[in-house]
Amino acid sequence: MSMSTCECGQPLALDDIKCPKCGKKFTIEPRFTGFEIPEPPIDQWREELSIKRKFSDESLAEVKREAEKRQKNKGKRSPAKSSDKKSSPFANIKRKTRQRDYSPSFSSNSRTNWPALALTLIVLVSSVKLIDANSIYFTSNPNYLPIGLVALTSLISIFAFINRNFFEAWLFKVGEISQGRQYWRLLTSGFLHVDFFHLIFNMYALFSFAFYAGEIFNDYYGYSGPATFAVFYLAAIFFSDLPSLVMHRKNPQYSSAGASGAISALIAFVVIVRPDTQVGFGAAPGLGGGTAVDGTTVAIPGLLYLVIYLAISVIFTFRKNSQINHLAHFAGAVFGLLVGLAILGS
Repeated sequence: MSMSTCECGQPLALDDIKCPKCGKKFTIEPRFTGFEIPEPPIDQWREELSIKRKFSDESLAEVKREAEKRQKNKGKRSPAKSSDKKSSPFANIKRKTRQRDYSPSFSSNSRTNWPALALTLIVLVSSVKLIDANSIYFTSNPNYLPIGLVALTSLISIFAFINRNFFEAWLFKVGEISQGRQYWRLLTSGFLHVDFFHLIFNMYALFSFAFYAGEIFNDYYGYSGPATFAVFYLAAIFFSDLPSLVMHRKNPQYSSAGASGAISALIAFVVIVRPDTQVGFGAAPGLGGGTAVDGTTVAIPGLLYLVIYLAISVIFTFRKNSQINHLAHFAGAVFGLLVGLAILGS
């Protein structure tokens, strides 16, 4: 392969178009490359660059004019134009993901499900009136009202075990009560239980002390005793849930279920009015054998039973993901003590 040299004496290859030493440029003859080397389209490049600069300058000027126009019209939006303005396609997504404020609210913006609330009140008033209309029957048979209360609570709880939607609709939920104004949950949650052990444990305690509470109300109020007992039980469910609603107002997802608050009120009520009450574990008091006198092999004072009941309730409440409301136990006990003291004072 023959070599050529540059004027500076640097040897060059046949395909060199620039001297590696002095930097001089060369033109390759077609006879060495085998094809014609086209001239670069310098004119075309200049034309494209001028067009690009032209449009860039026009776009920049347009942006400046729009900015000046918006600055002049700031705060002078036309009502017609604002009404015709289309909303962003992402507006609905933003509204859906917006966090709701579940703090207790009684503003006009909140909506109450009046039909459901009215139906709840009608059922409660009708039940109390029905009991009062048959007061002679319930007074003559003091076991029947506690048995009916246990049966009603058990049937509702078992149905809730099967139907999860029903359970969620009656459950005590802070968010649904405070913001959704579903106030009936303060009562309906007292007829639900989270599992069979919770239900059995509460129903035993309910019947044990409902029997004695019924006797006390019958002694103090005569034929109005059964209806007064029903009102007391419902009020105990309601007032035992109120402290939880206030304490967990910043946690809208908090929920609970169970008759434990009303049962705690019954226990405290019976213990304060009849301090000599004893609870037997051989059988429920209303079914016979519920006290040491009736032949129960194991019996403890009612006050001690109250302490044990509250302790067991608190222990099981601290299980993971538990929906048993331990605060309602103490609130119910306070409610029962206050009612008992009021009756003793009268």
